[in-house]
Amino acid sequence: MTFSEEQLSKLKDVVKKHIPECRDPDHRAWQIETLGLGASATVFGKQRDSETLRKLSDSLSQTEKLLKKLSDESRSMIFRSLQFHPDVADGQRYLLSALQRTRGVAEHFLDQTKPVKSVTRLVAKVSEHTKWPRVGVAWVCWQVWARENEGLGQNGQAVERLPPQIHNDATQPPFGLFVRDAFHACGLIDENDMRLSAVASAIKAIHKLSTKSENGS
Repeated sequence: MTFSEEQLSKLKDVVKKHIPECRDPDHRAWQIETLGLGASATVFGKQRDSETLRKLSDSLSQTEKLLKKLSDESRSMIFRSLQFHPDVADGQRYLLSALQRTRGVAEHFLDQTKPVKSVTRLVAKVSEHTKWPRVGVAWVCWQVWARENEGLGQNGQAVERLPPQIHNDATQPPFGLFVRDAFHACGLIDENDMRLSAVASAIKAIHKLSTKSENGS
């Protein structure tokens, strides 16, 4: 998901509104965007794109082989064309390095899903249907809320306590409203939707995922 400057500004305003004592709303908004949206499944030890990453790695490897099969003339045309970009000094080195680095990162993520001897895999493949961006944003919102409002996770310690369950009824708890407005800012639910049903579902998923992690699933 591409996050715009407008969305980041809205998210910052959400933090200021719900946590007025927050000393660094810019950083908290950045955390919600980068960790919540950008690493939503990974923070729970899940890998969403194992099969696609495998295909990407194979495709990049094939691309490198095809480049080597080209005539010197065609290779030079491609690499010289790249050098018209102001940030590229050496077209050949730039392209091959980008391909190799991307393939290396993809293979690194794939390796994390493979058990090594008796060691449990670091990252589990995802099979269930989960709205990961919502789950990730709700989880990071809880980390922010717990640190800022409840004094948990101080001095770099992890927040071990799970977020409170949210019920979509007449009672709208402050934390639930914070997450709902964060969902609005991130474009995860319609801004006219004032219900807490999406928040409640995301937090139920967090509890479910945390239980699975404890059981080694």
